[in-house]
Formats: sequence, C-alpha cells, structure tokens
Amino acid sequence: MRQTALKSLCRAAGAACMLTAALTTAATSAEILVIGGAGDANAVHMNALPPPADMGEALLAARLRAVPVTTLPMTAPQDDVIVVLSAAQGEGGLTLGDEVIDPGALADRIAALVPEQVDGRRAVLLLSVSDPDDMLQARITPLHDALAPLGFGLTAISVTGDMACDQAPLAERLAGGIADGAPFGNADGTTSQDEARVFAYASLMQANRRGGPCAPRYSVLFDGAEGPLLTHDRAPDLAMRRALLVERFEAQVLSRSNDRAAIEAYLASCTFCPAETALTERRDRIAEQDMLAEVETGIWDSIKGDADPARLSAYLETCSFCLYQDEAEARVARLGAGDAARPALEGGPGATAPDKPSMDAAEGVLGDSEAEALASALESGDPVLIQSYLDACTVCAGKAELTRALREAHRREALRQPCLLAAGVPQLGGPRELDQIAPDTAMPACRAVLAEFPDDALARTMLGRAAQATGDLTTAEDAYAAGMRANLPVAFGLAAHLVYAPETATSADIERVHLLAETGAKRGDWLSKELLSVLYSSGAVPGKSDADAYAVALEAAEDGNTLAQFFVGYYYLEGMGPPQDTGKAAYWLDKAVRKGYIPANAYLAGLLEQGLGLDPAPRRAAELYWQAFMSGDAVARTRLVRDLENRDRDVIRFVQARLQEERMYFGEIDGIAGRGTRSAIETLDARFSGNG
Repeated sequence: MRQTALKSLCRAAGAACMLTAALTTAATSAEILVIGGAGDANAVHMNALPPPADMGEALLAARLRAVPVTTLPMTAPQDDVIVVLSAAQGEGGLTLGDEVIDPGALADRIAALVPEQVDGRRAVLLLSVSDPDDMLQARITPLHDALAPLGFGLTAISVTGDMACDQAPLAERLAGGIADGAPFGNADGTTSQDEARVFAYASLMQANRRGGPCAPRYSVLFDGAEGPLLTHDRAPDLAMRRALLVERFEAQVLSRSNDRAAIEAYLASCTFCPAETALTERRDRIAEQDMLAEVETGIWDSIKGDADPARLSAYLETCSFCLYQDEAEARVARLGAGDAARPALEGGPGATAPDKPSMDAAEGVLGDSEAEALASALESGDPVLIQSYLDACTVCAGKAELTRALREAHRREALRQPCLLAAGVPQLGGPRELDQIAPDTAMPACRAVLAEFPDDALARTMLGRAAQATGDLTTAEDAYAAGMRANLPVAFGLAAHLVYAPETATSADIERVHLLAETGAKRGDWLSKELLSVLYSSGAVPGKSDADAYAVALEAAEDGNTLAQFFVGYYYLEGMGPPQDTGKAAYWLDKAVRKGYIPANAYLAGLLEQGLGLDPAPRRAAELYWQAFMSGDAVARTRLVRDLENRDRDVIRFVQARLQEERMYFGEIDGIAGRGTRSAIETLDARFSGNG
C-alpha cells in the first residue's frame, strides 16, 4: 500500500516528484451572437435583428453559416450566451441597420433572439452605440428600463462617437475565461457576475484611456440576476493562452523595472493587461521620482559653485535622492566647513569627513538604537535595513556610504530579475521544471548580473540551474556549491535534487540528500521541504515516517507552496501521517487546483463526484476531470478512459457532450459509457498521447 501510494504521489507530482506548473486559460461553451458588427470566426453573425416572427429562421441561417458542417436536427443552444449588438443613436431613436427602433421593440427582439434557457439564465449583453451628437445621454434611462427585465447577468452599454464599433473582442475574452483568472477572478472554472463586471469595467476604462475612433466616450454597466455567468469547460484557445502567458511574463518583469518608457509601452499595447493597476501605479511613482530628481538636479546646478557652505549643507540635510551628495560633501570639506555638514562625527574644526563612518565616533553621539541600526545596515548591506535606517535616523551617520550601497542594491535587484524569471525556482518567481528553462534566455540574463556583480551568489546559483537544464551537471554542481558557501537556502535544495531521483533512490546517497535538504528546509527553502516530504513518506530515511512527511509538507503548505498543498491533501486522502480526513483533503487539494496545479484536479474531482468531505458536485467533478485529461494528466486519463464506466452518470454525460464538440462522438448524451463513448474517448486519448 505504501509503495503504491508513493508511486501515485510521485506520478502526480511529475518528474523527480516536482511540480509541473500548469497555467491554463479555459474556454467556455458560451455561444457568441454578433448582430450588426464585424464579429469573429468563432461567433454566430447576423447583419440585422429581424422582428420576433422571423427570428428563428434568421438565427438558424446564421448558425448554419457559422460552422462548416451541421448535423440535423441541431442540438439545443448552449446555456451560456453572449449577445454583441451594434446600433446608432439618431434623432428618431436607435438605428439597427436601416431600421429605427424604440427601446421596447429592441428588448422584444433580443428576447426572441435569446429565449429563456433551461435554467432561466442568460449571460451577457454587450451593446455598442455610436452617438456623435450625444443624444443617448437623455434616453439612457428608458433604454435601461427596457433591457433590465431581460435577465442578463451583466449588461454593458458603450457609447462611441462617429464610428460604430462592436464589443466582440470583449465577448471573446469573457468567453475565453480571462475574467475568471487573476487579477479579476479566482480561477474556479466559472466567471461570476462580480468577476465579469470587474473585468468589463477594467476593459472599458482601458479603451477609454487609450482613445482612438473606437474608444467609448462613456459606458454604462448594470447587473441582472445574480449567479454564475459563464462556465469554462472546453479546451483552451491556444492563441489566447499564448498571448496571456506572454503578457503575464512581461508584466512580472516590468513589476520590478524602473524603465518608465517600457511600462508605458506595455500599458499602451497590452490586450489582457494583467497587473495593469500595479504597473500604472509603478509608472506614476517612477514619473514622480523622475520629477523630483530633475528638481534636485536644478537645485544642484544653482548651488554647486557656492563659496558659502550654507546652501550646500541645507541640500545635504534635505535631499531626497542625494544624487550629488559626494560632490556636495567634498565641496563643503574644501571650504573648510566639514564640521557644519557632519559635526557629530568629525574629530574637530577643519577635519574632513572620513570615507567610512567610524563606529567609535558614532557611538558617542548616536542613541543606542540608531547606532545599532547603523551597524546592522553597514554589516548586512540589506536594502530594507538600509532604507529603514535612512528613513528613521536623526544624526544619519554614514548617509553617503549607505545611499551608495542602496543604489547598488537596487541596481543588483533590477539585473537579477530577468535571471530569476528565466532560471529561478518557483519560490523566486521562476519555472519549476528544468525543461521549462530556455537556456538561451536564462544564461545571458544571469551572466549579465555576474558581469557587474561577480560576487552575486544567487545569480551564479541560477546560472548553474540553467546549465543543469542543458545537461551540464558539473557546472551546476559547482554553482550550487558556491551558493551553499554563501548560505543561500535555495542552493541546498537544488544540490539535493541534483543527486536524487525516485527511480534511482536505492543507489542515491540518501544520507547526503537528506542532510542537504534538511539544511535548506531549516533556512526556509521550499524545494528542500518538498524533497524531505518525499523522502520521509517513502521510508528512505531511518527514523522518519509518514507523520514527519506530513509535518514538513504542512509547514510549507501554510507558507503557500502549491506542491506542498497538494501533498497535504493527498496525505489526508490516503491517511498517510494524519488520520484519513476527506474534508481536509478536499480543502488542501482545492487550494492546489485554484493555483492551476493540474495533477490535483483528478483527486479533488473524485471527492466531488462521490460527495466525500463536501457536497456532491458531479458537474464540477466532470469539469476538473476534463481539464486534467485535456492537459495529459495520467490520473485523469485513467479515470476517463480505462475506468469511464465507473464514473457518475453526470460525469459521463459531460464527457459525451465534450466529445460531441470534438466531433468524436455522435450518439446520445445518456450518461452510459457504451461502446461508442468508450471508443471516442480512447481515440481522443490516443491522439493526445501521440499514439493515434
């Protein structure tokens, strides 16, 4: 039992029992109906909105045009619907095509276009109105009163100038699940009303700020019935996913950058714009700093030739960035007034300021706490301690040296970021798996740090990880050794993993692996704690048990480590360490799932399917199974291919519906895993596994 459980754990965790960081953007089964706009290849497009009596025939024709091949009778439309409508406001009212229509008639036609669904819910209405003469403002209330009873969970009315521009791009992003992901939603597979509203608001505000002929001059949002709007259960749109991944990476890099032009270029061109608010605030802070630096430069230009030290001393006491501190102090000293600039530390009249502050002198004039803070800042070089000292000091001994050190620390941090993003471990913001590292990007980024800061142990350690990704284990081992000499926690975890793999655990130097991982874990390294948990649960370390494996995993899980959260959920599920508790298993597995860790999906789905530890939710279970299956997860593949007949009938119905969408299954959606269903899922599985 123990070996079976361990193998399952390692198989779920990926190669070397390490996480596979899987970021997915799910697509929805919503039908996008575009009326009067350009639309998109995936939408059902209608040139006009006919009267209710003609609506059925017009909609059928539009649906036939939207897909290459249609089988009759057509299946019922999806529950989730996004209506994208373009109109113009004139003196006589709203114009759709060549027809003037009042708000009540418009509402009647939309109701005929989208009749009540099975659950009495319609998703989103996106109405764009060109209003060059600003006539709609006085008529917005009657329009709201006509549209509100239709029951859409969210209605967005955007008003443009001369050009009529539909909101199809917003519809596509909602359908693609962007609003369900960070920073707008919780990534639970369903776009809620709140998530859609926040995302629509941000998108419309962004379009307004950017301007252009299609920019809305103003927009109006209002809610309808509460509840989920869109369920995301299809395979992800790869183009949208790729674009989102690129933008997330760029946003992460820019979140540490001081390049205002680069941040502005990103904000002006991004499509999904993750971290837009944070980047906007960062850009504004940088702009303010640039302004203050410019003012300080102007002040320096006006005082640098002074023969009297008064203004120079005032500059030293009040400067924000102290860009010219060295020059100011040197000039004060040359003028024979060093005692006026730094009286507390100078040994008498006419003495010049020392290059490095004397702690013996400082202790005589500083308070105990300030002297202690100065000593800590000088010894550590930690930018946080330095900044804290500079913010709180009274006498401010060593200000010049510490200011230079702070600038150097910020420069080092800025250079490190591309290296950490490309080659760092997840705890530092980088990729988890070695095969996710692009050496051509990672190595130059880390070498750039070392070129300016040859003693940077963290950059050298990450350069070693990039070398390991190419198979150069000697360079990796040397780099990790250098990192350990510098007491870097992550270096111990990387060194331990370098000599350990589950398939060769019997021949690995387990004692050394354990020592390295234990040392790293004591220093807070996530990778070390993950490995300790695996070692203890496998019985590889004498005297250590499942209880120890659980304890170390729980500590890391509570710190936010996604893999550890999965481990804890699995331990509760199997009763390995703690007593078996499906409720706690569901709690921790759900945390891992919400962070996009695909291997946790099938385990949480099993609990949801059977109602163990939480209320039964076969639909949600099916969504999790399918998402994991489409990502190639081995456990999900087993449960949906080999063991499909053992699944809940609602799960099987969901699978049958998805197989129909993939054009793999043409039978009834009856919840029975018959020959046709099994053959279809096996064929699809073979296609993804490369065997079909």
